[in-house]
Amino acid sequence: MKIETALIAIPVLLAQLLGPVHAQAPPSAPPHKGGCIELTTVAELAKTVTAADGSTVKQYVPATRIVPGTEVTWTTTARNVCRKPAEKVVIDQPVPEHMLFVADSPTGDGTVISLSTDGHEFKAARDLTVRGSDGATRAAGAADVRAVRWALTGAIAPQSSVSVRYRATLE
Repeated sequence: MKIETALIAIPVLLAQLLGPVHAQAPPSAPPHKGGCIELTTVAELAKTVTAADGSTVKQYVPATRIVPGTEVTWTTTARNVCRKPAEKVVIDQPVPEHMLFVADSPTGDGTVISLSTDGHEFKAARDLTVRGSDGATRAAGAADVRAVRWALTGAIAPQSSVSVRYRATLE
């Protein structure tokens, strides 16, 4: 089951910064429904919080205002709303316009992660190439990445969810 994220639930100020293409899904929009899987994608900022015992923990808070240079964490949650396990789930998440992908940032337990420079052909980061302005093929860099794919290696149990993340910086 291949799922392309069709909904990006982001705060209005973020939508205005990124342009009208991202303003199509207001923050209160319902999740995208794809068969048994409901997808929700949110823009978040990572904050380090110090506990009373002195330990630190990373927390994610909704991105309500960002400026150029801000690193945003994009979190996509896939929820199985059916009564049977959802198998062979693949989540494709585009890197929004005006944002630069952060190398080595995609995470997702129990997934195989691949990247794309065009949103259609996905490969392992080490195998990703692009054609330079001189016509020669070169290894793709983080700035060339336009989409991330997570292929889940197991099923999503009924009424359960899986979250995946990557980071990008506003230009």
